[in-house]
Amino acid sequence: MKSIEAIAEQIESEILEQLLSVPTLEELRKVFSSLFPRFSFLQYSIGYIMWSHINDVSELSQISILGSSELKEEIEKLGPEALGEEASNNLISGIAAASILYRAAQKRPEIEIDDSTLAELQGWFIAYVLAFLAVLHYLRKQKGRRQNAMVLAKWSLYYAAGAYRVAKDSGLLQVPSVTGDAPEPDEEDLMFSEASVNDMARYLAEEGE
Repeated sequence: MKSIEAIAEQIESEILEQLLSVPTLEELRKVFSSLFPRFSFLQYSIGYIMWSHINDVSELSQISILGSSELKEEIEKLGPEALGEEASNNLISGIAAASILYRAAQKRPEIEIDDSTLAELQGWFIAYVLAFLAVLHYLRKQKGRRQNAMVLAKWSLYYAAGAYRVAKDSGLLQVPSVTGDAPEPDEEDLMFSEASVNDMARYLAEEGE
């Protein structure tokens, strides 16, 4: 779709490349915040175009699953050498979280989420996508500051963990408890649930937020 390609080029040139070029962490924070509204608008535009061209929800499900698998393989191939193991693992964990959230939304469409919670969930998730795409752009183009990409990889997991937490607290995700009756555990869900808590705690301690 040419319209989606045009928007994607806008995102690359106007947003991702800027994030990867700023010289300091403090500026990276400010630029990330300032570009977030524009990125959010462009992402919604892409989403609207995709929905208007997809006739069946199952088609979107297949696109999502294939995309996650292919991205994971791409990061496993390019990430360790370009950014190191930790940054690569952060990216892969974020993909796992996004996949979990998408599956949850597909499995439980009847769940009603209030507007404020939905806005919070969307905010976390869009921030995750912005950070993730910036790192992916760096891996594919090998342009920009390596340090920025490493920081953004850490942020991507932080935001993914935030989205996961909101989804779990809202009831969209059902993570089995230790006692009592519970649904059949999903190993990937449980692994990310534990990892998200640890990574969020470490991030907050390191960044002082």
